Amino acid sequence: MKQYSSECLYDMFDQLVDETESKIEIGIFTYSPSQVLREINGCDYEHMFNEWLDSMVDDGSFYEFNNEIYDEDPMLLITDTLKKLKVAS
Repeated sequence: MKQYSSECLYDMFDQLVDETESKIEIGIFTYSPSQVLREINGCDYEHMFNEWLDSMVDDGSFYEFNNEIYDEDPMLLITDTLKKLKVAS
């Protein structure tokens, strides 16, 4: 079971935004869409991030437990551990 850090989750979200939107070119400079969204409109960036994270939890891609995000359901691990302890007793 892997616990995702906030930084890792933001990186995943940024990658999704960057893969689905075109790069932004201003003169000779090129910027990633996630960078532009984050810098220009941080409130909308956070809102979109939270919506994405909620949808990932809702569809079972991620699991939330005690305000932490995991790749597997932590309750299953707890249940399995308790079952193993009962068998060992």
